[in-house]
Amino acid sequence: MTGLWFVLGAALGTLSVSSQWQTLAYLRHNAARRALFLVIGGAVLRWVSVSVLWVAALRHGILPGLSVLAGLWLARWAIVCYLNKD
Repeated sequence: MTGLWFVLGAALGTLSVSSQWQTLAYLRHNAARRALFLVIGGAVLRWVSVSVLWVAALRHGILPGLSVLAGLWLARWAIVCYLNKD
């Protein structure tokens, strides 16, 4: 069961990084309001989704909570390193 929580955390980490990547791709210097909405709205959605998953995992114990956290952070760092390789 701990592996499932790790995979869920990794999936959410992947979605989080792809959401940030797409937000940066859509930013334009001449559309400040749209940029503000994209950045703040996306951040709030990411924070809420991470919080919901983490609380759900912590209801099952500390090990599932740590597994979600590990999956989230490892997936995020792996994708960032992959996208920035030269």
